[in-house]
Amino acid sequence: MTDEAIRELVRLAANGLGRMRSVEDPLLFAHEIAGKDARPRGTSLRYSLMVLLGTSRAEEHGIDCRTDRKKLWRRLLERVDSPQLTRGDVGLYLWNAARLGASEGPQLLQRVKTATENVALLRSLEGMEVAWLMIGLVEYARVFQDDAARRLAENIGRFLFDEMVSLSGLLYQHGKRDLRRPLPNFATQIYGLLALSMAARAGLEDAPERYRQAAVRLAEAMLRSQLSDGGWPWIFSADEGVVVEPYEIYSVHQDAMAPMALLALYRLTQDARYLEISRKSVDWIFGQNELGQNMLQDGHGFIFRSIRRRKPWDRLTLWSQSGLAIVRSKLPRGLPRVPNIPVKTPVEINRTCRPYHLGWILEAWSGVVSK
Repeated sequence: MTDEAIRELVRLAANGLGRMRSVEDPLLFAHEIAGKDARPRGTSLRYSLMVLLGTSRAEEHGIDCRTDRKKLWRRLLERVDSPQLTRGDVGLYLWNAARLGASEGPQLLQRVKTATENVALLRSLEGMEVAWLMIGLVEYARVFQDDAARRLAENIGRFLFDEMVSLSGLLYQHGKRDLRRPLPNFATQIYGLLALSMAARAGLEDAPERYRQAAVRLAEAMLRSQLSDGGWPWIFSADEGVVVEPYEIYSVHQDAMAPMALLALYRLTQDARYLEISRKSVDWIFGQNELGQNMLQDGHGFIFRSIRRRKPWDRLTLWSQSGLAIVRSKLPRGLPRVPNIPVKTPVEINRTCRPYHLGWILEAWSGVVSK
């Protein structure tokens, strides 16, 4: 992908956020925009936190997103006790506090402490939320030279290695021993990769090599599962290290989340492959996908959310493929394996967009290419 195409993405993200504000509270951002009129629906504190991170990164590099970040931060702090938020979202708060140099950090750190010192609570969180907690702590410790945040980050690191890293290198969906645990999604993998890469750079436990090796193993396991057109699949079998169900294939994974983590790994390892893969991942957005569809909608200032199976094939295929994966994982080692057979069904464009997508584009690519 050329620098100009990436600049186009960044411009679209910076300009498109204005249309994605919540109707209920214009300081915050909507849950999504949808419908023929592309109108904002609902309000999402989580997505607003992600947008704040992205716009802060963009403005560090001179990109005007026309967002009053101070007012947005104050409104998010007012809503920190909202039932809409999970314990993992506190990691996004702490990450923002580090990015903004915010004085509210100690109170947020105490919230994270409560969430991270109880292993049962950590086990209840999805892998992506565990990753957000680690990223928030690592960044807070780095910016403020805070030993308490560093110790908490090391606690989460031990939890990841003890309970989340599978033999294949992929991460389990969560620490609970249930049927979903061995069937993680892409979000858990990619945020986990970002967390491991950032922890390695931070030198947690004075043993960054352990984190670096885990990050590389995870990245290589994901690359082996990447689809032929560059798409990033959705559901994996962590124990087998294979794809269970590729759909939905999300645009945000292609142009934002995968590059965000792979660029962090590139900065850690200086392996140029990860930089090149980040660029090629974006090609999928510009029409190099199975439908030949350019996912950018410049007139509306957003990007179509995904390519997905049509109903009812979406649920039927997910359930059947997941069931087969669970059966395979229970078979004794040494027996012939049940093959993982791809299922072909009609697919369609999911013509919605969520504001965090634009926020993560800004986080991933601001400053990577010249304006």
